Amino acid sequence: MPLNTKIAPLALAALLSFAAIPQAASGQSLNVEFDPNSTCTDVLKENDAAAAVWALGYFANVTQRPRAISMRMVEGFLADYEAACMDTPTESFVSVLDRLIGKVVPASAPSGDTSANAVPYQGQAAEVVNAILQPDADLKSVLISLKPTDEDVRAMFPEPMATRLIGLYETTFGKRLSSEDFPPPPYRVNTGFSTTFSLADDPAMLRQISEGFKDVLDKFQQDVPFGRFEIIFPDTGDSMRLDGLMQINGHWVLMLRPYRALY
Repeated sequence: MPLNTKIAPLALAALLSFAAIPQAASGQSLNVEFDPNSTCTDVLKENDAAAAVWALGYFANVTQRPRAISMRMVEGFLADYEAACMDTPTESFVSVLDRLIGKVVPASAPSGDTSANAVPYQGQAAEVVNAILQPDADLKSVLISLKPTDEDVRAMFPEPMATRLIGLYETTFGKRLSSEDFPPPPYRVNTGFSTTFSLADDPAMLRQISEGFKDVLDKFQQDVPFGRFEIIFPDTGDSMRLDGLMQINGHWVLMLRPYRALY
């Protein structure tokens, strides 16, 4: 869909909001003339900043959730997108975008939707995210269900770090979590995924998760899906970010702050 054709309102709003930024992500003046049906490599080479803004507007339209645009968001998107484009360099720009939906965009039901008519989230950890998105979600129970088993922890981290983590998670998913009082649903969820071995070469993801994870990059014993998610409480305007969602031994678990077991 070339930019001189009709653009959905949310995509257009995103473009207009970014037009006020004087410099593009690459440091060049922003040029909005590009064709998203061209190959992803051609689009990135010719106009990466305009492509990023168009993509963020596209995502906002798909998810029906407009968001403010920042330079950090543009740079983070480009880091994720370039990696996906490198896998299929002759694929069209917009086709790669469609593959990325569910990985780098929010997973949330539009306001007023219920589980009966909302489109389910279909990205990684779908069973976890969709349980949180239910209109009658029991958030505390969902989080408690993500407690890693002793075997999960030992599969991922070496000793004596694993034993320390097992003790920490007994407290976190026991006394501490059971005493939490979360706002009632509905909730929204933002997600982002990588893998444990890929984190070291994923600067966009490392910027989005707790700084301490940089200290355990050499401790991961398996290469498994790694995710971060943010649970948004619309009624209060607050949110809760949880880093360390991993798929281990065939199920998803939440290994929060493993760097605390280093000391």
